[in-house]
Amino acid sequence: MLGLLIPRGGNAFLGENGAALRRVELGLGWDTGGRDIDLDASIFLLTQHGRVRNDDDFVFYHAPVSSCRSVKHHGDSKGGGSGGDDELISVDLERVPREIQRLAVTVTIHSEPGGRSNRFADLRSAYVRVSNEETRSEILRFQLDSSFGQETALIFSELYRHQDGWKFRAVGQGFVGGLRALCGHFGVVVDD
Repeated sequence: MLGLLIPRGGNAFLGENGAALRRVELGLGWDTGGRDIDLDASIFLLTQHGRVRNDDDFVFYHAPVSSCRSVKHHGDSKGGGSGGDDELISVDLERVPREIQRLAVTVTIHSEPGGRSNRFADLRSAYVRVSNEETRSEILRFQLDSSFGQETALIFSELYRHQDGWKFRAVGQGFVGGLRALCGHFGVVVDD
């Protein structure tokens, strides 16, 4: 069953029946139209200043678990997630350190040197959904529109602290420059 559809810019409390969720699963998916396009999800754990504390606050396929053990990237699920997702990330909201105020959920497109340059305009039906990890029930979903052009990186959504719980925000902000641009934006040092 689909959860509440959140429009771009909208937000919602992460809970069920009035109770805050403790653990959530983020399912991300997209349709490449049969083309061979490599996409990768990642999460940046951010302070109130919108920056990581250090490079350990960047969770992605080469560093799949945060140092605080609150975020785990499960990698490419090949449609094996509970909702047919392409990538899965689980978050234990109770274990997120107090100084972390936001979790930015991002996706980048990898382009091969000398190959065709892929971009988000080439995708259809991209989404992020949030489920209660314990019950696997979908709470909410943000379906991205197809208004992107040359962007090779997107902030799909954010989870952010609100009072004693967490909320979800549908962002949909694009970047040109792929993963390097996102890392620079959030303060992660990228070696050349």
